Amino acid sequence: MEQRAARQAGEAVAGDVAARGRPITPEEEATAQRAGTSIIVGDTGPQTRTLAQGVSNLAPQARETLKETTDQRFFGQSGRISDFIRGLTGGEKFADATAIREAARRTNRPAYERGPER
Repeated sequence: MEQRAARQAGEAVAGDVAARGRPITPEEEATAQRAGTSIIVGDTGPQTRTLAQGVSNLAPQARETLKETTDQRFFGQSGRISDFIRGLTGGEKFADATAIREAARRTNRPAYERGPER
């Protein structure tokens, strides 16, 4: 059974790589590992995702492992996005821009509510 599963996983990965090329470069894999993001066989492509889903439907332990991995990714997503945006905007400059926008809203709102002066 284990040999069959290993063969099916290997075939699925090979099929995805043949159809789409290597999905994750070694550099991306290293970056993901440094960030604590798990890389699973389902990241390779549609054939391996289908295989992972099928196995999770048959084996409760596999289902729990897949669920834990995807849950961790989901819950960590907002932090990764925030870090990415901070990196694009120069870090704390993002907070400064947000503070400026908030101050502008507080200042401008009363003027808009009063309307144009005649």
